[in-house]
Amino acid sequence: DKMLAQRLGIKYLGSSCFHKLKINNRNFIIYSTHGSSFSTLAHGQMKAIMNLSTFIDADLYMHGHVHSLGWFQDEKFKVDMRSATVKNVTRHYVLTGGFLSYGGYAERKNLKPVRLGAPIIKLTDTEDIKVEYI
Repeated sequence: DKMLAQRLGIKYLGSSCFHKLKINNRNFIIYSTHGSSFSTLAHGQMKAIMNLSTFIDADLYMHGHVHSLGWFQDEKFKVDMRSATVKNVTRHYVLTGGFLSYGGYAERKNLKPVRLGAPIIKLTDTEDIKVEYI
């Protein structure tokens, strides 16, 4: 990863990082990570990314490593200190997929084949986060 970043002339950010994106007056906090999971099943892979929200506060969590495509959302209550109100906030969890054809490592580890591709994540100032797949 470091070598790829160097060749692209961009800063290497390590295995995970926070991103703050502002679209008009709306801020999004995104946490992305290479991640890890020992699960070969979809629910275990999704649990690994959802566990991040127990100690990381973000609107969107993106997790690689498992080469699977997946998306889930849940709700939490959040206190808005400025208005002294409680808001219902949606959190999104996205498994970021991959493009490696079956064989090699996956075959040696007896992993199941997965759908290849990547998510398209749409962020706007007027709607909730939308996730689609290519």
